[in-house]
Amino acid sequence: MLRTTLKVLLLGLSLPALSAQAMDLLGAYRAALVNDATFQSVQAASGATRETLPQARAQLLPQLSASATKFRNRTDKRITSETGSPSLRNEHFPDYDSSNASLSLRQPLFRLASVAGYLQAQALVEGADAAEEKGRQDLVLRVASAYFEVLLARDSQAQLLAQQESLAAQLKAAQRAFAAGQGTRTEIEEAQARFDATAAQLIAARSEVDYALEQLQALVGEPVASIDSLVPERLKLVPPDPLSLDEWVRLGEARSPELKRLQAEVDAADKELLKAQAGHFPTVDLVAQRTRSENDMVTALSPDQTTTYLNSQLGVQVSIPIFSSGYVGATAAEARQRLAKARADLEAARRALRVQLRQQFQGVADGIEQIRAQEQALRSAEQALTGTRKGVQAGTRTSLDVLNAEDKRAGALRDLGQVRYRYLLSRIALQALAGGDSVGEVERINAWLAR
Repeated sequence: MLRTTLKVLLLGLSLPALSAQAMDLLGAYRAALVNDATFQSVQAASGATRETLPQARAQLLPQLSASATKFRNRTDKRITSETGSPSLRNEHFPDYDSSNASLSLRQPLFRLASVAGYLQAQALVEGADAAEEKGRQDLVLRVASAYFEVLLARDSQAQLLAQQESLAAQLKAAQRAFAAGQGTRTEIEEAQARFDATAAQLIAARSEVDYALEQLQALVGEPVASIDSLVPERLKLVPPDPLSLDEWVRLGEARSPELKRLQAEVDAADKELLKAQAGHFPTVDLVAQRTRSENDMVTALSPDQTTTYLNSQLGVQVSIPIFSSGYVGATAAEARQRLAKARADLEAARRALRVQLRQQFQGVADGIEQIRAQEQALRSAEQALTGTRKGVQAGTRTSLDVLNAEDKRAGALRDLGQVRYRYLLSRIALQALAGGDSVGEVERINAWLAR
């Protein structure tokens, strides 16, 4: 009866809502690629930054403008004496109309600030592309981490359920043995205490499963009924390729999207300094203008006469800054400090990348040995459990020994699951840090899963 109850309980914990979907690792990443709000924010920020390039380019291209005015004019003539006495005569001229229309074309010939702004925009766009790629690599890691957290929590829950079922059987056996006069009260109490402790751990394990699943659902943006599990027989323990850590560091420094983003910030800060220094340089523009003016002048020969003027201009306009009260120098000093900060940030990130690459490289290389060692530890724990059970039947071991052996087996099984998931996550993280094909790594790992 207890076995059936536990199975029904486990089944009930895995029953999804009707709208939830089963999902594998690759499907979770693809769903998160569309629905994850953090990655959408990165995409929007990158898209906004890309628009700075056409804005900067426009400052180097011709600018065409038109203007028009039309006025109704009134002129009064007043004659006074030199002594300021009242007016000797006032005269009012007829009202008349005047209008003016102009078309201007300006082509920058030399504007160092605009050229620096265009080069800066190119650097910012490169940084935006790198930032979006960094966001994509981070998303792969976040999805994989959340996915494996669900698997680890679910494995722990299943192990506790199996352990609780075994403890229930041990408790019944101890009670029967005590009733037959062959056991002790201590064995019953020990089995009961461990059964109760496992029940408490199981409650916490259920919460961990729910929490881990909620985190995964927040990334993929949709309900998840179940996820595919790792099939140990499919798991391939493949060392890092290339095998040299120095080669991974070289690849990381050349391809890391984070380093590319920070290098773009250095280039942008360098061009910002050039823009500030351009405040000392003159600007040269080619200017072409066509103006049309109409005026019903009061001095016209007849009241119906309109005078029209057409004026065309073509020339070069030069503007030379002379004195800015220290503004240009202060702006250049600020830009110089920001450039130093960008370079320091780049160097700090490069050093941190080397450490992270070493950590994940060792996570893959050492993970293989750890998995093999934990598999052997599990086999040894299972053999010890089998031997202990036989010893109970032979009268050389007690039920307490069986409980201890089962605890060791459960611990070995738990540790094996942890090192397996850590190994898989290190494989993905190593590719992501080095700017490699982390999605391809997800596809390979996905083939090791099954529903």
